[in-house]
Amino acid sequence: MSQSKAKLFASLLHKKYRHKEGLFLAEGDKCVQEAHLAGWPCVAVVRREDHLSTEEFFPEVPHYTASPEQFGRLTDQIQPEGILAVLTLPGLPFEETPVAGPALLFDGIQDPGNAGAMFRVADWFGKRKIILGPGTVDPFHPKVVRSSMGSIFRMSLSQMDTWEALANQTQGTIWLADLHGEALGQVVPGPGDLVVIGNEARGLSPAWQAVPGARPIRIPGGGQTESLNAAVACGILLYHWTQLS
Repeated sequence: MSQSKAKLFASLLHKKYRHKEGLFLAEGDKCVQEAHLAGWPCVAVVRREDHLSTEEFFPEVPHYTASPEQFGRLTDQIQPEGILAVLTLPGLPFEETPVAGPALLFDGIQDPGNAGAMFRVADWFGKRKIILGPGTVDPFHPKVVRSSMGSIFRMSLSQMDTWEALANQTQGTIWLADLHGEALGQVVPGPGDLVVIGNEARGLSPAWQAVPGARPIRIPGGGQTESLNAAVACGILLYHWTQLS
């Protein structure tokens, strides 16, 4: 792999250059395999020279070999698996489209690991419409992609900068994950509803609290911890939603 290619691929660790180049990285055998199976547009595959896997991903694109030192500059992991794919970003900014069917909104989710885990949880429950609200981490951050274990390649992503457009377009009930809402077991979600999960530290944005008709819901608990991890809460809410909707 040439130094110019190595420099380009390393720059994709940063959001500014991902958007400038229209590319992002998917690292690890599982993520590269899922991107391949999903038919995601790919421009290159890079393997560390000691990577042992013989499975062929994206045979139609250039494949590069990197030294351990060179590969280490392409990753933010301490012990990388030794393979990554350079993939094409979807069109940005995302289209603002009506919400017709069950959807999940990330309201300022900032931790890449949480966001990736939430993609994976949503994929498990078959809820693949994800809306990214203001302040949410870049969904193509390397750690988000890696934490999703490839589930991100099956998501239908959109982005909203204001709640007004979304509130007007949502066809079902808007449910707000909140510590002071109705108990989860007392509500029956519908197939066209929207579930909003707020920031890990601050919770929901004040704007969502004021949306007409939005209904706060909480996950009852008997312990003393202050709150649940966002990804854990996401899993419990989607389980309930799947069972009853």
